[in-house]
Amino acid sequence: MQSSAGTKVTIPIFNLGASTTIGVSSTTITVNSTVHQLVQAGSNQILTILGGEEGDLLLLTGNNIWLRPGGNINITTARRVVVNSVTSLLLINGLWVPW
Repeated sequence: MQSSAGTKVTIPIFNLGASTTIGVSSTTITVNSTVHQLVQAGSNQILTILGGEEGDLLLLTGNNIWLRPGGNINITTARRVVVNSVTSLLLINGLWVPW
């Protein structure tokens, strides 16, 4: 499927795959799919996200986990990942950027 400026693209199905749980035990996590549920396992703060490829979409949900600036997460102030909400990030030039 190709698109040019001003051309509408229809996507009949948008499958993100199953959610994977990641225990946050340090300030670094490793992702291996698009959707992850974060659970506190010793730490509730993330500064660095490993894994992913350029252009990947990452969707996070969790219970009171904080994304902090300082690693490869391109934010200026901390963001809280909470239940019943989704935090979305894109990997652009090696940085996870809020989207």
